[in-house]
Amino acid sequence: MQQELTRTRNERSASAMQGGKYLVFALDPNQYGVPIQSVREIIAMHDITPLPRMPHFVRGVINLRGKIIPVADLRICLGMQFNEATRISCIIVSEIECDEDGTTTQIGCMVDSVCEVREVNGDEIQFPPHGGDGGAVQGLVRTDDTVVALLELQVLLGELAAHSGNAA
Repeated sequence: MQQELTRTRNERSASAMQGGKYLVFALDPNQYGVPIQSVREIIAMHDITPLPRMPHFVRGVINLRGKIIPVADLRICLGMQFNEATRISCIIVSEIECDEDGTTTQIGCMVDSVCEVREVNGDEIQFPPHGGDGGAVQGLVRTDDTVVALLELQVLLGELAAHSGNAA
């Protein structure tokens, strides 16, 4: 099982290094990107219903057109301080795998704001230094004034997806 996850993670890293389109968002003052193919939609903030005994990074759930979707605060997932939502905060609804058979579930990711969809060439992506992120940062891209960290939502939210998929 662990070997399979490592192989899948390495395959994702290799595909991330090939470049492509990324949705770039802000968790002030930093910018992050996720592959656009993992994004289902971007929605304005909704009323989030908190639930007891959820992981600390889960704000609660929303009702999106009749479907209950858990919402994770990406600030907390990445070890940043809690921040109240603002008028430009939004939720990125992503499709995340729940198990090895390819079953997916939707998870909302609360972010401070969405910046742009950016085309990234593979030669622009640098490997991140090894650290304590557990493989969530797949690459780094320099822009004129900042660095955009390319995230792997499957690594950040895979455990939540597995629980959400089992509940469905």
